[in-house]
Amino acid sequence: MAKARKNPARFDHANNKIILYKWFDEKARSPKNKEFKMLVEYTRSFPTYKIEVREDINTNNNQEHYKGLSYDYMKEYIKRFEPVETRDAVLKELDDKLFISECHSKAYRYPEIKNWFLKKYPEIVNYGMPTVAKNSDEVQEEKDNAVIKIDNAVAENDNATEENETVDPAA
Repeated sequence: MAKARKNPARFDHANNKIILYKWFDEKARSPKNKEFKMLVEYTRSFPTYKIEVREDINTNNNQEHYKGLSYDYMKEYIKRFEPVETRDAVLKELDDKLFISECHSKAYRYPEIKNWFLKKYPEIVNYGMPTVAKNSDEVQEEKDNAVIKIDNAVAENDNATEENETVDPAA
């Protein structure tokens, strides 16, 4: 059985709005569904409120994701790249942070330690990435040039095929 969704609508009392989620709005269009009955109840309860449909949840498309940046990876990175003089102190600091974080939820503790690690080692953000990034115009120009080269190669192949197919009338 599908999991029931909570909070199908939000009430913005300051602006006199009933804000529906898109999935709820789609289901509420049919009088057969319970969502329709709920919407009727909302409009009866707040007759002066306008109905607004929330299209999508706001997401940050520019957010960086560090897949593979685990606690073990952090320890290994410190062992490999931290100078010998400070390596033990930094590993101890990471272990202390891990120990203290155990009393917090996973959703809280990992981001805190990740942020500490990225502040301490900002070079990890570009580790393994190309040093010179091309802008979109350069990439498009390379694609266009590749298409032109392919078109030229196809045209040359077609010409060569036509020359081989022509029959000598003297023969």
